[in-house]
Amino acid sequence: MSYPDNGLYTIREYLDGEITWQKFYEDEIEAKTDYAKFVDHGMASFERVVLLEFPSGALLTKRFTTIGVAK
Repeated sequence: MSYPDNGLYTIREYLDGEITWQKFYEDEIEAKTDYAKFVDHGMASFERVVLLEFPSGALLTKRFTTIGVAK
């Protein structure tokens, strides 16, 4: 999936492969602060992935998987 280069920081949450939430930020510190708040709540059947995308295209990724399930 391709997203336009908007010059913003973006957080996206995927629950079992589907985008369930996203937010755009102009401020790097605000984006990193919100990204740090994501923790595993056990809501996914298989996995929950949270991505922080930087304007440069770099990514930070948090991946939470169901215990005993490996890909």
